[in-house]
Amino acid sequence: MDYTVADSPKFDGDHALRSDFRTEPVSGLSNTKFDLIFPLNQFSRRARRGLVVGLAVAYLLLYALIHPALDRAVPILAIFPIVAAAWLLGFRAGVTTAFLAFPINVVLELTWLKLSLIDVLTAPGMWMGHGALLFTGAVVGALRKAYDNATSQRKALADINVRLDDEIREHRRTEERLEQAISNLESLVSASPAPIAALDPTAGCSGVIG
Repeated sequence: MDYTVADSPKFDGDHALRSDFRTEPVSGLSNTKFDLIFPLNQFSRRARRGLVVGLAVAYLLLYALIHPALDRAVPILAIFPIVAAAWLLGFRAGVTTAFLAFPINVVLELTWLKLSLIDVLTAPGMWMGHGALLFTGAVVGALRKAYDNATSQRKALADINVRLDDEIREHRRTEERLEQAISNLESLVSASPAPIAALDPTAGCSGVIG
C-alpha cells in the first residue's frame, strides 16, 4: 500500500480557533464610558475623602448663610455630602454620613433657630426628612457597590480575553510550524531518488511513501 504525505489530513487550526474561541469585547463595559460618567472615581481615596469633608464644610457655611430665608428647609441640603460620601467612599461611609447628619442638623437648629430640643425633635417632617437622607445614602452606597462589582467582573473578563488571545496566537504559531514541517517532508520525499519506507512497529505494518 502506498502512502503520500500530500494525502495526510492537515489540521485546520485557524478555522478551529475561530469557531471555538471568541475574544470579542464585552458589551456595555467600556472603560471609557464609565470614566466619562464617573471621572471622580479616578481620584485617590484621600482626595475623595477630602472632597466629602469639603462638601460637609460647605453645607455648614451655607446653612449659616441662608437659614433665615429657607428656615427649616435647609437641612435637606445635607443630601449633597451624603451622596458624595456614599458614591466616592462606599455604602458604609454613605450610611454613616447620613446618621451623622441628624445630630449635626439638630445642633444647627438649636444654635441658629433658637429652638428648644423638644421643638426640634417634634418638628413636622424632622424624622421623615432624615429618614429620606438615610435611605438616599444607603441606595447610593448600594449602587456604588454594584458598580465596583461590575468593574471587577469587567477586569476579570479582560484578563480572560488576553489569555485567550495568547493561546490563539500560540496555536497559530504551532500550526505554522506543523505546516512547515509537512512541507519540508514533502520536498524531501519528492527529491529522494530512492523509495522511502514508513514503518509502524505498534501496528505491525509498513508502507512506501515515495
